Amino acid sequence: DIDPEKNIVSFNGAKGEVATASPNRLQVIVPTLTTSGNLTVTVNGKTVTSKQRYSIVNLLQGTYNDNFILTSDKQYLLRGDVIFKSKLIIQPGTVIYGEKYTHASLTASDVDFEGTAEHPIIFTSDQPPGRRNPGDWKGVTIRAVQSGQTAIPNGIVQYMRVEYAGYFVLGNTTQYG
Repeated sequence: DIDPEKNIVSFNGAKGEVATASPNRLQVIVPTLTTSGNLTVTVNGKTVTSKQRYSIVNLLQGTYNDNFILTSDKQYLLRGDVIFKSKLIIQPGTVIYGEKYTHASLTASDVDFEGTAEHPIIFTSDQPPGRRNPGDWKGVTIRAVQSGQTAIPNGIVQYMRVEYAGYFVLGNTTQYG
């Protein structure tokens, strides 16, 4: 139904706000503190509940100029080439997914990636476990800061794991490494 108020979308039982509706699309504001579960949609009196569980992820795309903190209580999806031009802090236990479709990458030069042995920082493919492959996404680049003729690393990296990365293009040839 094209009337947003005649459509109901629930996230694990918590009702979302249908902002816009068209014959083939609903745009919904997700309730606060929703993280994962089953999705239920009611349109024209017919209700369907998803068999697959959903997970809410925070989308990271484009260039960020302000300091940024990624916290372990959320999941993140890198879409395309994501660039941080200021301080990027990632808390221990944080999981960041690289989108296969856009060959995602993360580039930063001022970093504080302090994972622990018990709670490493993990960068991995957005593909389901068992379907992840090397080269699903580009990977992580930490750039050194130029000081005259010398490149100086700027930051801390401890207990960070990068999985299923390595996609890059060289000329007209796709390479995996």
